[in-house]
Amino acid sequence: MYTHTMSEPVINERERSHAEELVKGHVPIREWWFRKSALLTFLFNASSATVPEGERFIVRAADDARKLITDEVLQKEAETLMHEETAHARMHDAYNRYLEDLGFPALKYNAETKALLLFFERRFSLKTRLAVCAMIEHFTAIFSKQVLDTGVLEGEDTDERMDRVWSWHCLEELDHRSTIFDMYRQLNGGYIRRVSAAFFVSILFAIIHTRCLLVFLDTKNLLWKWHTWKTGM
Repeated sequence: MYTHTMSEPVINERERSHAEELVKGHVPIREWWFRKSALLTFLFNASSATVPEGERFIVRAADDARKLITDEVLQKEAETLMHEETAHARMHDAYNRYLEDLGFPALKYNAETKALLLFFERRFSLKTRLAVCAMIEHFTAIFSKQVLDTGVLEGEDTDERMDRVWSWHCLEELDHRSTIFDMYRQLNGGYIRRVSAAFFVSILFAIIHTRCLLVFLDTKNLLWKWHTWKTGM
């Protein structure tokens, strides 16, 4: 159980009980569920919009590579990754439907991500797909470690249900963070391809997530309000 710099486990009984009480009491998740800040909340929400198809892209690449790998330990690790990423995709499908109900175009950005990744699958080799997946997993692991190390989602000003969704996701991302990279190396993936993938993914992440965040803020007429940025900094 992940406990670094925190007084209790990330996933714990107190939070589970409180989350269940909120569900049983039909208490809605407030629109600004993270520190009552639109900017901070929408940063997470914008990330969720692209998660399902990103996770499925990783699962398909892992499944294709798993068939070519002879290392039994790595094969089992790949199966674990595929199981966890599939669960993440389903959870964020539900998350994005919640965002749609609030008026955010989450499904539009998820569909755009799907079209982009399917195009990439058709045009590039398995090794290149694995290199891209490895970089996605790398950046996700950095984000996850930062979230858990700082305990940023802990506290009374964060909805326990959203805390548990993101904390669970972050824990599992750290658990399998090196699996895709190990598969890439097992299939003799090289340095130049990996560095090129890192550059591509960095640009893609910056463009897609920034665009989605700005659109989410604009949807609620918050983009050009100073208070929005002041409370999120």
